[in-house]
Amino acid sequence: MSHDLDLMSLQSWFLNALKNNESWDLSKDPWIRSTSKFKSSDRFEVYAYAYFARILESLSEDFEVVKEIIGDENFKKCVRDYLKAYSIRSFNLLDAGEFFSEYIASSPLLEKFPFLSDLAALEYAHLKAFHFFEVSRIEESELLKLFSVDPFFVRVELHPSVFLIKSKWNLKEIYNHPKNRVDKGIYFFIVYEKLKEVFIKKVEEEMYNLLLSFKNNATLGDSLFILGDQPKKIQEAFKMIATEGWMSQVTVDRESQ
Repeated sequence: MSHDLDLMSLQSWFLNALKNNESWDLSKDPWIRSTSKFKSSDRFEVYAYAYFARILESLSEDFEVVKEIIGDENFKKCVRDYLKAYSIRSFNLLDAGEFFSEYIASSPLLEKFPFLSDLAALEYAHLKAFHFFEVSRIEESELLKLFSVDPFFVRVELHPSVFLIKSKWNLKEIYNHPKNRVDKGIYFFIVYEKLKEVFIKKVEEEMYNLLLSFKNNATLGDSLFILGDQPKKIQEAFKMIATEGWMSQVTVDRESQ
């Protein structure tokens, strides 16, 4: 390796060395030097251990149920392999588990625990949802005003704390009772923050698809086709949306005004 590295390249080298410290040959790189008391490998190991230990501690808290199900040693190995496979570039430890569910989806652990990737996604959503409590929401009285405008000119924005999860497994039951028997089927969940508390709500497919259409930037008019021509069902759906605080903003195209 050249001695004339710029700072970014040096940081990249150091991160790669940290992630692969078990197989990294420091003798080929002059950046960590031995002293009279410590070899370069010993000096480097201080950083390597601290890096892994801090992220392991953080992910153990973020994915507490996953860890409980697979056990401490399996979780430790899973985190180590995850860090080798994915680069964590954020300085915020809240982002450390962003791709953990994606990694688990290709992990051998899925053979024994086929719900594990979805469960990790649920736990990460639960973690992230809480941190949007300061974002304002649409009140029920404001929501009713939507229907005074042509719905095909209206677009609804979901509150950022709202996460939509579809799974073949009853994730809420697994989350609350990890040791119980796992039920299989088709389940739809909304993870969201309300009054500084995070909830996991199991909903019907129609409600899930309605919120998903909002997330995909469909117009209100297009979204209402999901509920069909059923005024009572529409009223009940939007009452729940307003009560739970699942909307943060509504925009009306100028052409309708």
